[in-house]
Amino acid sequence: DVERTRTKKEFVNNNMPDTTDIQQIAISSHMTNTTTTTNSRKTSLFRPEEESSSNNDSLCAPNCDGEPKRGRTATETTMVSAASDDVSTANVVALTAVEEEDDNEESSTIHRFFFHFIRCSSPYNGNSDAKGFALDTSTRGVISVGGLFLITALLRLAEDAAGCDTFLVSNTDECTNEIYGMRPSSLITAVQVAVAVLSSLCMPIIGAIIDHTQYRRLIGRLTALLLLGFNIAFVFLNANNWFAFLLLLIPFLFTFSVHSTATFAYFPELTNNEQTLYKYSASFTVIQFLSMLFVLAIVVSSINVIGIQNDVVATAHFSQLIVVAWSTIFFGVAWFLYFSPKPTFADIPPGSTLVTAGFRKLLNTLGKIQNYFPAIQWYLVMIACVNAALPTVTTVVVTVMAGIMNFTPSEVGIATMIVLLSTIPGSWIAVQMARLVNPKRSLQLSLLLWIISINSAALILRGPEHKTAAYLFAVLLGINTGWFDPSERGFYVLMIPKNQDAELMGIYLSSCQIIGWLPPLIFTVMNQAGISLLVNLATLSLYFLLGLLSLSFLVPSYEESVNQARVYERALDESNAVEIFDGTTIEDVNRTDEHVEEFVSIGNIHVVDITPTTRNVSE
Repeated sequence: DVERTRTKKEFVNNNMPDTTDIQQIAISSHMTNTTTTTNSRKTSLFRPEEESSSNNDSLCAPNCDGEPKRGRTATETTMVSAASDDVSTANVVALTAVEEEDDNEESSTIHRFFFHFIRCSSPYNGNSDAKGFALDTSTRGVISVGGLFLITALLRLAEDAAGCDTFLVSNTDECTNEIYGMRPSSLITAVQVAVAVLSSLCMPIIGAIIDHTQYRRLIGRLTALLLLGFNIAFVFLNANNWFAFLLLLIPFLFTFSVHSTATFAYFPELTNNEQTLYKYSASFTVIQFLSMLFVLAIVVSSINVIGIQNDVVATAHFSQLIVVAWSTIFFGVAWFLYFSPKPTFADIPPGSTLVTAGFRKLLNTLGKIQNYFPAIQWYLVMIACVNAALPTVTTVVVTVMAGIMNFTPSEVGIATMIVLLSTIPGSWIAVQMARLVNPKRSLQLSLLLWIISINSAALILRGPEHKTAAYLFAVLLGINTGWFDPSERGFYVLMIPKNQDAELMGIYLSSCQIIGWLPPLIFTVMNQAGISLLVNLATLSLYFLLGLLSLSFLVPSYEESVNQARVYERALDESNAVEIFDGTTIEDVNRTDEHVEEFVSIGNIHVVDITPTTRNVSE
C-alpha cells in the first residue's frame, strides 16, 4: 500500500501543473485501473476503521434528482493533498469532513434502506439487476413463511391419518402410530433427505449450465413460474390429498434451491465496487427480514380476526394465498422487468462437457484451497457440519411444537416472529463480540451457545404446559441465528483473497449442502427406531460440537488465517508475480537473479515476485 501511494503521489506531481484542476484529475484518475487496484482492499463489518470511504456506486442518488452524490475516496484525498503545497488546510479539513459525513451516513443499514426506498426515486441508483435481486429476495422470504404453516398443516394431517389426533394424554406422549410405513414425525425429515441428496448430485450440473450457457435468466424465470405453480397447488391441501402434497414438497424444495442458485449468479455482477456490494447485501437482508415479518403479522392477525387460529389447514390455505399474490407481483416484476439477460460467464473448459464441468471446477477449487489456504480448508469442515444441521434443527423444532407442545398455527406464527425479532440483538452481539475479541472467538462463543440452547430445549420442552419456555427458546434461537450467520460469513470473507470471491464463495455454498442429507437421515432412522423426538433434538448439537472442535483446533488463529490471504495478495499481484507449483525448481523460471524481489511459500506452492518484463515460466 505504501508503494502504491508513493506511485500515486509521483503521478500527481508529474501530471498536475495547475491546482485548479486537482479535483477533476483526481476523479478521472479514480476511473482508471490503477486507482481501482488501490481501492480493492477487502473491507469487513468487523473492522470498520479500515473501510474505504468510497461511495461511487451508492444505493440511490441521495439528492433524488440526478447523479449520486459521492465523497472522495481515501486515494483521491491523498492525491489532492500531495498534488500541491498550495492546497489550503481548510480544503483538507473540508475533504476529511466529507469523508466523516459519508461514514456516518453509512453507519446504519436500516436507516439507509428506508432512505433510499422512501425518499429516492431510483433505488440502487437505477441498477435494474439489483432491484430485481431485492424483489426476488423478498419473495423467497415470504415463500419460507408460507412453507412454515404448510409443514405444520402436513404434520397435523399426517397425525390425524395415523390416528394420533387425540394422543396427547400426558407430557411425554409421542405418536408411535405409523402411516405409509413411517411415523408422522419422520415424514418431513425424510423429504429433507431426498431433497438434500438430489441437490448434492445436481447442483454442480445446474451451476455449470448457469456458468457456461446464456440461460441464466431463463432458468430464473422458469423456476419462478414453477414455484408459483406449486404454491397455487398447495392452496387446495386437504385431508384426502395431504400425502400427494407431501411428495410434492420434494420437487418444490429442489426448484427453490435451483432458483436461488440462478438468482445468486447475478450477485457478483451487480457492481464492480466491493464495498457497494456489501451495502447491497446488507439491504437485501433487511428487505427479506421486513417482508417475512410483515407477512407473519398479516397471517397471525388475520386468522385471529377471522377465527381460524386453531385450524392448521385453513391457516395454511390463507398463508398460501398471500404467497401466491406476493409471488405473482414481485417474481413477475423481478424476472420479466428488472433482471437482464447475461452472456456466457465462461466457455466450457477443454476436455469437459456441460455435465462434467461443474464437478471438475469443484475438484479444482478444492485442490487450490488445500495448497494455498489450509485455514479455509478446515473452516469449510466447520461450515459443512453446522450448516448441515441447521435446517434439521428448524424442522425438528417445528415438529416438537406441533406435536409435543401442541402449538396452534397462531402460536407457531408468534414464535416465528419472536425468532425474527431476536435476530436483531443477535446481530448486534456478533459485531460487538468481534470487536471485543476477534471474529474467530466470537464464532466459537456462538457455536457454544447453540450447543447449550439445543440441549436446554431438549430437557425443558416436554409438553403443552411448557409453552412459555418454548417462547424463551425462540428468543435464544433468534439470537443464535443473528449471531452465527454474520460471524460465520464475515470471518470467511476475511480469509478470501481479492479477485477470488466468486470461486471461493461457490465452494462455500457447496460446503453448506454437501452433507445436508446426513442429519435428517440419522434423525429419521433414530425416530423410526423409537427414540424420543427430544433425544433426537439433543443429538443435533453434536454437529455444532464437531464444528466447534474443527474451528478451535484445526483452523489457525484469527491473525494467521487472515494473513494467508494477505500474503497471497501480495505475492500474486496481477502485474509482477508468477506461481511455481510444488516440484518446480527456481531455475525453471526464465529470469536472472537481479530480477527477483521476494520469495515466499504458501502451503505447498512457492511464489516468486519478479519484474513485469520477465514473467515467462517454463511449462
